[in-house]
Amino acid sequence: MCIPSFIKQVVVVIAVIILGYLGINAEGNLEILYLILFLITGGIIPRYIICPKCRKPLFITKNRWYTPIFGYTCDKCGQNLLHCTIDDPNKKIEYWV
Repeated sequence: MCIPSFIKQVVVVIAVIILGYLGINAEGNLEILYLILFLITGGIIPRYIICPKCRKPLFITKNRWYTPIFGYTCDKCGQNLLHCTIDDPNKKIEYWV
């Protein structure tokens, strides 16, 4: 079963927002737990959400900055992120460095 990259992006952004809210409003020792989960979902997981066509991370821009802004298409190759299959495998891909 394939989960489209766009759905993965939405889930990660919602998880980061919820964990950030819970980390601010937590009571007791749960603040540390929510902080650790917030850092994992906000810093590590977005590196592994990649475009199925160009295999580049979707949350990282061309200048290597993290961005929470995402869309239905990859900003590097133009792949539709709502589909699990590659649109046109014969199309030339311009990789960014």
